[in-house]
Amino acid sequence: MKLLILGAAGGTGRQLVQQAIGQGHSVTAWTHHTPQPPFPPSVELITADIHDPARLAATIASQDAVIDTLG
Repeated sequence: MKLLILGAAGGTGRQLVQQAIGQGHSVTAWTHHTPQPPFPPSVELITADIHDPARLAATIASQDAVIDTLG
């Protein structure tokens, strides 16, 4: 399954990224800054403003599910 995780660099987001990878899912991580430490190479990283509706819509269109961990 192709998963988009919004807020992937936060504590909850990082846990979800690791669990999704562990279960064999394809993960796209959306963050507003480059995460440290970085995600594994298998994770597609999108560093962008969540308030960019066109970019968000285009990204969501290619996913099977979206998980939102934003506060």
